[in-house]
Amino acid sequence: MQAPDQESHVAITMDSMKLKEGLACNPRTGLITGFSALEGIDQQLADMEAGTDSIEGKQQATELFCIMLRSLTFKYDRVIAAWPCRNPTGQQIYSFVWRVIEALAMEDLNVVAVIADGASTNSRFFDLSGTQSVPGHKYPYKTRHPYRRNQWIWFIYDPVHQMKVMRNNLANSGAHKNTRNMNMDGKDISWDHIVAVWNSERGAALRTTKLTEQHVHLNSYSCMKAGMAAATLSEDVAARLHQIGEEQFGQGHCPYCSTETYIRMARRLFDLGNLRCSGPSREAVAERKPHMEPFSSADDPRLDVFGDTASFFDSWLDQLTGEFGEVEWSKFVSQQCHRMLLTNCASFPELIKYLLNEAKFRYVLTARLTQDPLESMFAEVRAYGGGARNPDAASALTSIPIIALGKSTQAMFSGTTNVNPELHAETAGPSGWAAKIKTAAPLPTRTTVASAAAA
Repeated sequence: MQAPDQESHVAITMDSMKLKEGLACNPRTGLITGFSALEGIDQQLADMEAGTDSIEGKQQATELFCIMLRSLTFKYDRVIAAWPCRNPTGQQIYSFVWRVIEALAMEDLNVVAVIADGASTNSRFFDLSGTQSVPGHKYPYKTRHPYRRNQWIWFIYDPVHQMKVMRNNLANSGAHKNTRNMNMDGKDISWDHIVAVWNSERGAALRTTKLTEQHVHLNSYSCMKAGMAAATLSEDVAARLHQIGEEQFGQGHCPYCSTETYIRMARRLFDLGNLRCSGPSREAVAERKPHMEPFSSADDPRLDVFGDTASFFDSWLDQLTGEFGEVEWSKFVSQQCHRMLLTNCASFPELIKYLLNEAKFRYVLTARLTQDPLESMFAEVRAYGGGARNPDAASALTSIPIIALGKSTQAMFSGTTNVNPELHAETAGPSGWAAKIKTAAPLPTRTTVASAAAA
């Protein structure tokens, strides 16, 4: 059965979780799980480089690379492919992802976006896939769909991860790792300004921000918490910073204005990339926070924010570029952060306009274009193994389908539907394609047969 055109629009997101080395043998099938399992010629080349064609000397997997399918019209998030691997390269990810896109195309599912974090291997995948991208852009942000005529696939960096990267750039400007000394319009963008906001509210009975000591003094754990990054780069912190500057230095002489501008820019991008209100609460949210209302028109002025943001960072970079083209990168955001910003600022408006104009969506929830469900699934996999931070490959591959089955059963017995009729112009429910995903792109375990390897 062919999916209706609207429901056929999907996105895939990819990420990997750490595994501990270890092998497990299935006594019924004789399969050994735990080796790095590449595909076809890649595995043969890896064996040749290792100088072995037997089970001895094969590398054990240290990561589980997963690809999740996300529907853009109703709540459906399912891992459809997983490979145990060891330090996957951009070329290997390229092979994995395009095989999944091909399998989904065979089931009439139209992948319109590929979502990833800012890892260098993911950027390499975008470079390899974006050879047919539009000229005039520094980084590739879309490519032609090989199985659909006149169709594009847009590349998106996870907006939540982008927020964390921008917060970490600020945290390392004059503090923590002290790798940056960001400066804009002759004024510093410094973490000391965030500390000043926190100090101004310490012990106060009424506080205007959510900053705590954990937000200010980051460690390897807290720097990865998305909630802390969102609380730091918030409108409340920007407003409080503006207030402190005027109280201490007078209006028009605030040394914090560049930091304030940076915070507002980061927050605005995060909000536009994380619109999630729908259903009965949509009107209430739109009245209280009109900037958080889902995109419902291709002429929405908020779409211009993406272009304005890209121009803002380009202008900032021009300030730091010397006569002979040398750039003072320590006074700017990291090149990884800059690439994420430019890519998303090009991808989001085009994708949103396509969904509204061509796919006839009534409105678009950009929260469907994040990695949140995949990160949540990784947490459940770790919890499935008794809270192990790094489960082995056998445990992870076993738990993923069990977790997915539990979510499906819970939804079935709860009596609720995942479908929001307002997301569709004509249809009101899933057409049944979700039940066919198992045949469209089965979850491969990619184990090694001991007897075959020994032979």
